[in-house]
Amino acid sequence: MAIGYDSLPMLFQTVLDTPMYEGVGTLAHDIARPPNVTEEHTMLLQGAAAWAQWPLSNISIISFDAANPDRLALSAANSLSMDYMVGAFSGVAWVFLDVIAATARSIFFKGGQGVGCGWDFLVTATGELLFSTVQVGDSQHTYSPAGTIVISTWALVGWSRLGAAAKVYKNGVNVTSLPGAHVNPDTAAARDLHIGVTDGHALPFDGYMWRPRIWSRQLSGIEMSELFAMEKAYFGV
Repeated sequence: MAIGYDSLPMLFQTVLDTPMYEGVGTLAHDIARPPNVTEEHTMLLQGAAAWAQWPLSNISIISFDAANPDRLALSAANSLSMDYMVGAFSGVAWVFLDVIAATARSIFFKGGQGVGCGWDFLVTATGELLFSTVQVGDSQHTYSPAGTIVISTWALVGWSRLGAAAKVYKNGVNVTSLPGAHVNPDTAAARDLHIGVTDGHALPFDGYMWRPRIWSRQLSGIEMSELFAMEKAYFGV
């Protein structure tokens, strides 16, 4: 008998899971099937985002070039379930950055800084992981130390938010050094979800990415650690 996707405890309340199985074309399909969500979460490759394979494991990944800029996009209408305000939410992605210096590198962006609503998750120009919640005229931030992320190295990065508290993670470890007191984001219902850029295609990601995921709940530290343990062999980490 097949096991239902969210019958696995780790996957409970997953709303976006893009494993990048396709390896060709302009679509990256979502395999999460959250209850009571009828949106189409298939993401569109834009710019010149290109498929690649990682030699160690031959899994399909996506190559981002900041010069284009490359990104994955999901329309506002199809990302309403990720318009988080009051509720808890979390996310992860495997990243390999070719360039960090000179500008921050966006990973997830739904509204976010600069547009006065929503939330975002990025790597700063000094290698910090940064998670933000945003309101008109204000925003709150949770950081890891500078140098947490370095170029040419795979890392599983993510965040987990519950109420005013948020944590950022690298390779299954809580690396929060400067936590913010997070206020509920203002609605980003009119904003697309972008992976690899901001709303205005700024702060472009440069390098490789695999399997971005979002949950409508708080992931525990144990779950972050388990995710890393299950997947690290793909990248020799």
